[in-house]
Amino acid sequence: MTDEKNKKDRLYKIIIAVLLVVILFMGWRMIVIKSNVDTIIIDKEEAMKQNIELENEFDVLMEEHDRIKDEYSNLTGQLTEKDSLIQAYAEEIEMLIASQADYGRIKRKLDYLRGITQGYVNQVDSLYRVNAQLKGENEEIRGLYEDEQDRANTLSDENENLEDKVNQGAILRAYGITATTYKVKSNGKETITDKARRTDRIKVCFTISENPLVGVGTKDVYIRIARPNGLIFTKGTDSFIYQGKRIQYTVKKTISYQQKAMKLCISWDTGAEQDLPVGVYYITVFADDQSIGEGSFSLN
Repeated sequence: MTDEKNKKDRLYKIIIAVLLVVILFMGWRMIVIKSNVDTIIIDKEEAMKQNIELENEFDVLMEEHDRIKDEYSNLTGQLTEKDSLIQAYAEEIEMLIASQADYGRIKRKLDYLRGITQGYVNQVDSLYRVNAQLKGENEEIRGLYEDEQDRANTLSDENENLEDKVNQGAILRAYGITATTYKVKSNGKETITDKARRTDRIKVCFTISENPLVGVGTKDVYIRIARPNGLIFTKGTDSFIYQGKRIQYTVKKTISYQQKAMKLCISWDTGAEQDLPVGVYYITVFADDQSIGEGSFSLN
């Protein structure tokens, strides 16, 4: 009888020990699950904060643009094409924000839009100065407008500081983008010019960044040069797939990338296009299904 009781006691102890182990395991699992949930909540809150930050920055930029349009409506009517380009970029950024796209990508798009609006402000300023001379407006109004230009320049400086902080990640970058325009003589000699009607060749130079995170190998680099009205210089059939969509390009170069910085210069001959428009031309460089650099130049 005593042996049977001892056996029962041992069985009870074993059952109790097993239950304790199960309880401890379940408690540990609850702690791990709660920690994971807390991490997910924090990440979601951080993403929401970034999204709100981008929305606020975008709203401020567009409010400033709309204010310039309203305040100088008698001048901005002459810049309809530039305004259309700004609106197109604004719609693209709104879609990216709404879809909660990559923060860095939206930030770069905002920075580029800020550069375009700066060019818009500068052109409004030029129109204003001509109009002021023709109408003999007083110096006080001219001073107010120059203050507006100073604020726009400050915005541009802030843009450069923000651009330096963008995380490079495992993608290529094109920096130091410049464009030189030439008149080409019958003997092939090039002469630098900034006149739209004399420009026969556009040479774009830039540096592909060093990035040990990008794989070595052959890469196609595409350049798009847009006229002031937004139309792309192209042969008509030259296009490539960019993020699921087929878009035109101006000129293409295939490189052998070895994870080291490399300088590239690519030329585009305007050919039969003799009447190039005066204004600001925009350059975009693409590689590895990414927009890796942007720049601009002006023709008088």
